[in-house]
Amino acid sequence: MNDMVRLVDVYKSFGDLEVLKGINLSVKPGEVVCVLGASGSGKSTMLRCLNHLERITSGEVYIENNLIDKRKDDKDLVDIPPERIQALCIELGMVFQGFNLFPHLTAIENVMKAPILVKKVSHEEAKSKAVELLKMVGLEDKADEYPSRLSGGQKQRVAIARALAMEPKIMLFDEPTSALDPELVGEVLEVMKKLAAAGMTMIVVTHEVGFAREVSDRVIFMDAGVICEEGTAQEVILNPKEERTKSFFNKIL
Repeated sequence: MNDMVRLVDVYKSFGDLEVLKGINLSVKPGEVVCVLGASGSGKSTMLRCLNHLERITSGEVYIENNLIDKRKDDKDLVDIPPERIQALCIELGMVFQGFNLFPHLTAIENVMKAPILVKKVSHEEAKSKAVELLKMVGLEDKADEYPSRLSGGQKQRVAIARALAMEPKIMLFDEPTSALDPELVGEVLEVMKKLAAAGMTMIVVTHEVGFAREVSDRVIFMDAGVICEEGTAQEVILNPKEERTKSFFNKIL
């Protein structure tokens, strides 16, 4: 079975700060991988390297076995046309911590925008799909509301619908509930559970340990730019082997 995404010996530095230190990760079709770890461990940077929002310093990045980045010491080793990279990155839907909705567009317009601009679908087709997706995330009655009139949980559900509108093969979630009030977290996690149950390939950077235990096929624990431990939720969260992992989960469980 081909990998949906793969990172090979990936390093990432910002100036003198080395954030990723040799990351190796592959995710299979339909797999739900939750990435846990303390703030500053490199989790979000790893996601951003996967979808080319950040260029890696060294290593290789693949989407569906297609190379999209190969570098050493901040220099390209392979010349890949930008349009090819863009075509591959469209396969990855990204949901950010801060929603990133266009404030001047209604919920439905936010969902319609990328398919019309990037995929050149008709206005009618984009609208029909957007209505369907807003219904899926439980927001069909908020289609004509602007983001300023939506709660944090509603904004994040619109953001999920917007990512799905591009029909991605894999969804990346970067701490999608960390900016939400506690009582709004559940409504976003329910949508994500629905996606997982439908077979969507997902990489979820999260602090929601309960969600990771319930939904993930595999849990990855990161610390100081490396993957310390990976396995099932049972293995990593409830029976960790590494001292750093044990210390982390002892504090939060």
